[in-house]
Amino acid sequence: MNRDIDLAAGNYRFAQTNAGSISASRTIWLKAGNYGWQDCLEPYDGYYKHLTFLVPPVGSLMVSHNTTWTPGTDGNYTWGSYLNPFF
Repeated sequence: MNRDIDLAAGNYRFAQTNAGSISASRTIWLKAGNYGWQDCLEPYDGYYKHLTFLVPPVGSLMVSHNTTWTPGTDGNYTWGSYLNPFF
């Protein structure tokens, strides 16, 4: 998934989810602007790499999560990431 989003300045919860559980989470402060949001799930031998990037406007640092996930059984799972504002 790759999209651009406009965000207001403030604190956000930035998290990844896999199979209904939060796999990585932190609070971040973002300045107002247009951000690129990328969320990828890469298959490997028996596990997945979940990569999430928030690419900021010029002059700010990129924020990312990089986790691995091993499903317990074959099946369909949901995965993704979210930004939840604290204002």
